[in-house]
Amino acid sequence: MRYSSKDFHQDYRYSLEKEFLTSSGERYPYAQDGGYRRWGDEEHKLTFDDQQPNVAVVSDDGKYLAIGVQNEIHVVETETFSVQQVLRGPDSRVDALAFQPGDSNTLVSAAMNMYAGSTPTDPTIIIWNLKDQASKVDLAEDDADSVAALSVAAAQAVGSKLTAISLDETEVTALSNVFIPLIRQALAKHSIIDCPQLHGRLVTSFQAKPFSPSGKCMLYLPGDRPRSNDKDDRWTVKIHAMADHKDVATLAGHTDSIVWTGFNADETLIGSVSWDKTVRIWTWQWSPEGGRDSTNPSTASEPLLKLKYTFETSGQNWTGGFSPDSRFFAATCGDGTIHVYNLSHGTTLFTHDSGRQWYRALDWHLDNDGSHGLLCVGGRQGGKVLLFDIETQTVIQERQLGVDRIRNMTEQHLRFMSRMLETSLVRFVDRGRKVVIFTSGDGSAEVYDLVEERKWRFAREGVDQDSTTEKPTDEEDGNSVSGIAGFRMVVWEDLRHQIMLAAVDGDAVRIWDVPLTSM
Repeated sequence: MRYSSKDFHQDYRYSLEKEFLTSSGERYPYAQDGGYRRWGDEEHKLTFDDQQPNVAVVSDDGKYLAIGVQNEIHVVETETFSVQQVLRGPDSRVDALAFQPGDSNTLVSAAMNMYAGSTPTDPTIIIWNLKDQASKVDLAEDDADSVAALSVAAAQAVGSKLTAISLDETEVTALSNVFIPLIRQALAKHSIIDCPQLHGRLVTSFQAKPFSPSGKCMLYLPGDRPRSNDKDDRWTVKIHAMADHKDVATLAGHTDSIVWTGFNADETLIGSVSWDKTVRIWTWQWSPEGGRDSTNPSTASEPLLKLKYTFETSGQNWTGGFSPDSRFFAATCGDGTIHVYNLSHGTTLFTHDSGRQWYRALDWHLDNDGSHGLLCVGGRQGGKVLLFDIETQTVIQERQLGVDRIRNMTEQHLRFMSRMLETSLVRFVDRGRKVVIFTSGDGSAEVYDLVEERKWRFAREGVDQDSTTEKPTDEEDGNSVSGIAGFRMVVWEDLRHQIMLAAVDGDAVRIWDVPLTSM
């Protein structure tokens, strides 16, 4: 019988093969007063009528958390974590979300028809105005009795045309139940008739950032998804001006799947990372005329976009990112090589070969005076995390999960067990003092304090030994984990001096917090 990811989530038990080490050579200890917590200890748990959440995003002011639940978007305010509104309208599951920087009222969603069994439809990006949507009556929910009555009337009308048969009450009810979701969807589509919409896809995977830091421009992939692994494919990126919702430029040249895009800090460079064995850096500039505002794309006379560098690698590339000072760009290749490029000279600063595995999570930190840079990358093969010192070009910390405690282990399974653990997010917070890690497969979050040399862990139900007694937490049945592992997490710093974590788990969104040290 084929061993599935569900089987792995049941059998996996937490173990450390390598860990961040203190200056005295000891493994990082748990922080006192809440350094180790497990499911049930969370600050808040958001559930959605037995439906599985699949994506989330937080506004840059930390005011709103938007959560994709199938075809709906639940907007949660983060003071009490109550749902403020539910957005309806996408034809298929919401796969990507992004708030416009500087404007927590503008949310962008993408339903890309990219999963098995999805409703056949065009990939669509919707730009939502939350205030406008809040003022509208949700006909699909607020007038549920009318929807039910309409569905019954529709079923009876169909039945009256079927002169050869006479539908009984049970058959009419069954037919009316078919009409209910169709009527709801029609009402939902009507509610977004005033929302700007684009035929295309939003790149948010592998920590990609679709918006420029100012929020004035958005990157998206136009149209239907081209084929992958085909040299004749043409993959492009559109630059969309948010002020007047017009496309102002196109990045062209990639010949395979574009998996990461993003701007640098001052919006003069754009990076694109692709499976076509290239990493591309583009210069981006506006050319104002007649006194027009050069900082506003919608009023600039003509945008200037030019390919600056093409860095070639030996395989499919997965993620990337600009250093905060824009001097460097880091990218990862599927052959396990981590590349760091010098953007002043268009040369390779250094590479690191980690063996044949993926690294698809990446983040930078730079000290305030620019004197010290750190690069953190996370990947597969035990959810390995590497922390680089850019000045010395060396790995200064490493973490890797083990598979020695997995239940129902066989030699056949052992060969691929570690590949089912992947670090899907790394993020520097607290002015670089701390780094947040989320590992799919493990389904747990961790925060490492690089200054105080301590850590926090928020463990999925049943996967850890008790931190005090070292007894299995699930010893009653000995072989079962009821928690459904997630694979996404959102991180932000709130006004109450807390680092907030929203883990998108299989059964809920769980909210955790860690003290913020810097002020």
